[in-house]
Amino acid sequence: MATMGQSSSMRLLFRKTAVSSGASLALVAACILSIALVVMSGALIGFMQYQARLLNSSADITSGDVVLQAELDSRMRKEQASLDEVRDAKENSKIDFVSKQQEVQFRIERICGSLNLTPAGLQVCNAFMQTIPFNEADQQSLASANKSDKLSDSETGPSSNFDEPSTVKSVHDALHLDGLQDNILGLHRKELRPIAKLNVDLYNIYFPKYFKASSALYSTCTRVLRLATNMNGYRSFSVDDCYLSTQLGDDLSSFSAASLSNSAVSGNLAAGNQTGSDGTSKPQGNPVTNSDMASANDITSAASGLPTNVPPGSEIGPQAPSRDDPVSAEIVVGRGGDTSELFDSSTSSSRSPGAAEFASRQRNFELVSQYLFYDALSFGVLKHILISPPDFLAFTLTGMCGVLGGLLKIILTASQTGKPPTWRGFWIIVLLGLICALIFYSLFRGGYLAISNEDPKTSATGLNPFVIALLALASGLLSDRAISAFKMRSNQYFGEFNNSFVDRWGFGLKAAMENFPLSKNDIAERCKVAPEKLQNWIDETEAVPSEAQDILEVILHRPKREIFTQDPPQV
Repeated sequence: MATMGQSSSMRLLFRKTAVSSGASLALVAACILSIALVVMSGALIGFMQYQARLLNSSADITSGDVVLQAELDSRMRKEQASLDEVRDAKENSKIDFVSKQQEVQFRIERICGSLNLTPAGLQVCNAFMQTIPFNEADQQSLASANKSDKLSDSETGPSSNFDEPSTVKSVHDALHLDGLQDNILGLHRKELRPIAKLNVDLYNIYFPKYFKASSALYSTCTRVLRLATNMNGYRSFSVDDCYLSTQLGDDLSSFSAASLSNSAVSGNLAAGNQTGSDGTSKPQGNPVTNSDMASANDITSAASGLPTNVPPGSEIGPQAPSRDDPVSAEIVVGRGGDTSELFDSSTSSSRSPGAAEFASRQRNFELVSQYLFYDALSFGVLKHILISPPDFLAFTLTGMCGVLGGLLKIILTASQTGKPPTWRGFWIIVLLGLICALIFYSLFRGGYLAISNEDPKTSATGLNPFVIALLALASGLLSDRAISAFKMRSNQYFGEFNNSFVDRWGFGLKAAMENFPLSKNDIAERCKVAPEKLQNWIDETEAVPSEAQDILEVILHRPKREIFTQDPPQV
């Protein structure tokens, strides 16, 4: 028996603990949801205020314009950061390219200068040395040799793709060297291999890398200039970095005459010399002249994709748009065709816009800056909020604050009574708060409760978001009174069609029943209601239905206007 009693006590305790745990969970859920709804409601009020400022600011900017300008602003910041990176990449590739070019040029000049050639011979020697080993192997084998790094940087080392004796013989035949010059060339024959290696690397690695970096800088500058043009009416960005001089100078002039084609230079050189039967070189036809070399350079440059006749101080690769270039001017032209503000710092600093234009720019700048802040705060959903109708946002705020009012009622009741709410009461009160808030908002928007001063010609709501939040909170917190007020207003509306079906308050029932022969129980029985219901009518805690009014009018022998009224009792 004792064991059964203990088991029964344990089950009872377990049930109480489970009920208490479930009730406390409902209270915890109410608190957490209240905090979340407070934050969301505050953010939505801020968004609605921003939308109202945007709608009332001016006619020259819309929500779509603000969203577009903000997106352009973000893109411009990214492009400017990218501009620094690609500029550094181009400068680094330029340094590598120029250093390798100067190294190979130094080696070539050292060999050609030691041969004591004429000026025309020096030109031929330089042009020929810049083609090594392109006149000894096809492009595919050179590419594979470069990829596998068969050409070593050392002056001594085997190279299966480089035929040193044939190269020396080609130099001898092309330059018409005598015995002394041939001996001097023999002393420098070990330097031909590193020259060949540098030539291959220069054309296959360093120049493509530099050209790619120049193309990236050109593309980035083009995007920056276009973005700056589209943002001209909002703000100005410095784009002078795209016009800074990045020219290489005279160090590229020799590179423009180099050859990538075997038929371009070596073919012309071989045309002037043929090897006789005795193994000696004999001149055939006209000797190579400066004009022949110029033609060879042009042909070679055209075949390799390099520019021809590059003047000193020019830039190889895509160039950044120029201020004087009509194509660039078409790209960067601003509103009204004025590019001075974008690209001329001296003109931009001295230009004095009018007061109206300055105020408009400042207002637009503030709107876009505020949009960027709110957009980050809303995790990117502000764009959808801005294009939403104001009435929809007000309706959403009403629902959120109505639920918040219901949660506030739950927390307040639990605090006053010391009893946690049940899940049933939790959902009922929350739904009542939501419904009552929406009902009261509909009453205000319908004009039955005249607080708003809405202009019917505008689409913006006439209710301040703070007023909406206050009314919704009050409706959720005082849902029972909100229902009574709604019922009263509805009775007034439908009473215009038939007042006989309106519930009224029995303000004269108590006086009429004081000396009446029938008891309250008899009167309640004839009205087919409980005595407690009749007492509520007498105490004016409950309105009297229209059917009961007719019965009481007959029983008490009093007209309705003497014992019933539509005005609620004063609390």
